Amino acid sequence: MVPVFTPSPTLLSSEDINLHFIDVAFGGGNIFLERLPLSTRRTTVSLNAGRDSDRKTIESFILKFNYLSQSNKLFENTKTGQSGDIRIKFLPPDGLKAIDLSYEIGWLNREFSCNGVTCAKVRGYDIYINDQIEGDTRTHYLLRALLYTLGFKGDSLRYPDSIFAYPENNATSLSFLDEKAIQVMYGLGMDNGMTVEDVKRVLFFR
Repeated sequence: MVPVFTPSPTLLSSEDINLHFIDVAFGGGNIFLERLPLSTRRTTVSLNAGRDSDRKTIESFILKFNYLSQSNKLFENTKTGQSGDIRIKFLPPDGLKAIDLSYEIGWLNREFSCNGVTCAKVRGYDIYINDQIEGDTRTHYLLRALLYTLGFKGDSLRYPDSIFAYPENNATSLSFLDEKAIQVMYGLGMDNGMTVEDVKRVLFFR
C-alpha cells in the first residue's frame, strides 16, 4: 500500500524546506544531528500496553517513513512488549510522573506537556505515553515522540500546521514541510553527529 502524501503548498522554496529542517532537527540543546546512525538493518519498534489504534498509527507512520527515507528503514510490523530498538509504553499518569529524565544524556530527553498535563516523555529510545489522553491528542504525541527518537529534537515557530509546531498543537499527520524534513534527515547527505554548520554546507552549497 502506498501512503498518502501532503500536496505541496504554493510559494514554498527549497530554502523554506532547508530552514524548516534546521528548526526541527536542532533544538533543546543538541548541537549535533541526532538521527539514527546509518545502518542497513531495519530498526524495530515495540508497543507495550497500547491499543490496536495505536499500533495502526505507528505502522501507518512507518510505511510513510520508509517511502521518504533514502537510508535507514523501520521494520513494518510493530513488536509487542519492550523488545524493540525503539520502545513505546503507555503508562498511567502516576507511572509517567515517576520516569526520570535527568540521567545520562538528560539534555537529549524531553517531556511533552499539553494543557498543563504531561502527555509524553522520551528517554533515549524509550517513549512513555500518558494512557489517559485520547483522540487527536493521543495520536499527535505518539507521533511527535516517535519523531523525537528519530532525531527531530526541535520545534517550528513558523508553521502552525507542522506536527512540530510550538507551543502546542494536535496535528495528527505530517505537513508537506514535515515530509520534506524526513527526506532531508534521512537523505544520503546527512549522518549522525553532524553540526549545524556541517548541515548548512550540505543544504545550501550543493
